[in-house]
Amino acid sequence: MSSALQSKQHALDIKRNLLGEGHSSTAVSYYSLGLTQQEQGDWASALKSYRRTLDIRRKCFGEEHTITADSYHLLGTTQHQQGYFSSALQSTQHVLDIRRKLFGEEHLSTAASYHSLGVT
Repeated sequence: MSSALQSKQHALDIKRNLLGEGHSSTAVSYYSLGLTQQEQGDWASALKSYRRTLDIRRKCFGEEHTITADSYHLLGTTQHQQGYFSSALQSTQHVLDIRRKLFGEEHLSTAASYHSLGVT
């Protein structure tokens, strides 16, 4: 295990112990761990970390929040990279639905979501 991965895993362990599994700061550590796993080519572990990030953020911020949409986007991108196109499409559709509700049809974030949906 690389030192970066070990450090991020250690940070996650500390946050889980101090703040709990469902804290938004713990979600940030899962996200950071997932980025490192992805950079190292461990897509399966990254996908698990991103799913956990999404689960926590949905509980902390609700389904209709920009940070939740961002988590769906990251999850969908990772699913797409791994060839899980059906799951990626569902995640990307969630992003679009959230952003349309929050920002409306005529917004750059909504346009980016339409683009991602088309790519998927």
